[in-house]
Amino acid sequence: MHLVFYFLTFFSLMGCNQSKEKEIYLIQSGFKGKVNVIFNNAKGEPTKYENGVRIYEIPKDGILLTQFKVQEGLIKRDYYYVDGSGKRNPLKIMTDSENTNDSEIGIFRDGTIGVYGDSNDKNSLTYQEFYVTDKNKLEGYFTDESINEFNKRVQVKTGYKF
Repeated sequence: MHLVFYFLTFFSLMGCNQSKEKEIYLIQSGFKGKVNVIFNNAKGEPTKYENGVRIYEIPKDGILLTQFKVQEGLIKRDYYYVDGSGKRNPLKIMTDSENTNDSEIGIFRDGTIGVYGDSNDKNSLTYQEFYVTDKNKLEGYFTDESINEFNKRVQVKTGYKF
């Protein structure tokens, strides 16, 4: 019994040690809303690196199609607002329960991974999502109306039928 426990622990730790590439998300200054990064998209933006770090440039609509493959697990992510001159201003990763200034803009639900479609569907879309907002407005993104509107935009951009 102890031997099984040690093997399971060993293999679990081995999975944690697989190196993940760091990620930087560049978001246009002033953007607020839900963001989806949809992976493994042949027509998506080509992979882009800066000093060995993955770069994701989020478009105005908040939906980025990328050729990068999804990474899972603990990943170091940095988020920035980028102004017209290219200056980066860091955005703080926040939690829903964090005791912060409720009107401070930050990143909520960092690292959430999902799939549009069924895992058996060859055409399903794997995505990561997060929200650029303040704590006061976060819940507004979870109404049926907001979710349906965003899903329609994903459908138009990807051609995927929900």
